[in-house]
Amino acid sequence: RGGIVKRTALKAYANVRQSGLIAVGLKENDRLLGVTLTDGNDDLLLVTRLGHCIRFSEQDARDMGRAAAGVKGIELAEGDEVIAVARVGMIADQDGDPMTEEPSLALLTITSKGYGKRTPIDEYRVQPESGKMRSQSRGGKGRVDINLTDKNGESVVAMVVRPGEDIVVITRQGQLVRTSCADIR
Repeated sequence: RGGIVKRTALKAYANVRQSGLIAVGLKENDRLLGVTLTDGNDDLLLVTRLGHCIRFSEQDARDMGRAAAGVKGIELAEGDEVIAVARVGMIADQDGDPMTEEPSLALLTITSKGYGKRTPIDEYRVQPESGKMRSQSRGGKGRVDINLTDKNGESVVAMVVRPGEDIVVITRQGQLVRTSCADIR
């Protein structure tokens, strides 16, 4: 949740002892948010509670041993934390440059007061004045994902969605809502 990412080869976790393995060195007051299996060429999205998102190549984080703490994935503002991590598959275009495998993907962000926003996944890439779109570099502040106000609250969850998918949202009081992702702006 503290914005640190770590990349480790899956084979490093192959021989699990009965007492377990050290998987990551966490700093005090930090928690492991999630683990994502990648193919070595993917982009990663980190989304924060205060409405920011960064997209960077997984290759920006060098391969590390199991006990390593990791490297900064996103620069967090005071009081902010990462709420979601998502993988974006990448392939090479005809010139060999990286491009999103499924350009129709979108990042769906839901706030604490029930508001949702769907953003095309490639809007989190950088368009330089000259040249092709590229992912950001790891360790920056990212881009604004959603403008937060008293009306909509803080971001509580974010996920990558595909066209035609439905989502189910459940409140803490147990109210369940199912809706099509296409119905969310």
